[in-house]
Amino acid sequence: MSASARLVTTLAGPLESATAGFPGERCLPGRTLILQSDDTQLAAYDLAAALAGEASVARFPLPWPRRFGTCTVSPGLDVAVFAGVHAVRAVDRRGATLWEVRHGCWEGSCREMHASFDEYGEPGEHTDSRGHLYADSGSVVFSADGKLVWAHVRGPLAAGGGDPEVIEEWLVLDATDGTVLGRADTQTVAAGSGHVSHPDPGQMGLSVGEGQDGAPLLWGR
Repeated sequence: MSASARLVTTLAGPLESATAGFPGERCLPGRTLILQSDDTQLAAYDLAAALAGEASVARFPLPWPRRFGTCTVSPGLDVAVFAGVHAVRAVDRRGATLWEVRHGCWEGSCREMHASFDEYGEPGEHTDSRGHLYADSGSVVFSADGKLVWAHVRGPLAAGGGDPEVIEEWLVLDATDGTVLGRADTQTVAAGSGHVSHPDPGQMGLSVGEGQDGAPLLWGR
């Protein structure tokens, strides 16, 4: 049995810069969002609106260069959350910080609790090693209804709580203020991760890449 494909239409990515990454998608119940970032901004639009010629691009200033972590946007395109090397940070379209959850450094051998990306990202005490310049990373995503943020982070949390010996944690955060509502030890040592969204806002999957050791898939409820 064979199948043929045909081109239906083409759409430009929200960013035209030659330095931007490839566009990605965020699938929601009945909707798909298109996201793309370069080193200065994250841009997103609703795919159905774009196909109808009515797309309005939401833009968010990046708190750090895009290669240091991952990002996501809320279903309403009014909030972006960035999973960085030392913190999970939510910002509005102006780039103002709405909340931040600081966590351990994603450079595996570093035990410092970095206070800001400037401390981490500028040449100096911490970045003279290749490990800091090419650190591992976690990931972050909104629940389908936009009320929760699921985040895979390096432990421990700056705010304390939980087991200080846990290497990596999976957090459920209140999307309004970043309050930790739930947490679990992933028992992983990640090079990177990605969330697997579910239409039920109370469920989420997490795929953790551990290099040659495999890619465990976790399911949270």
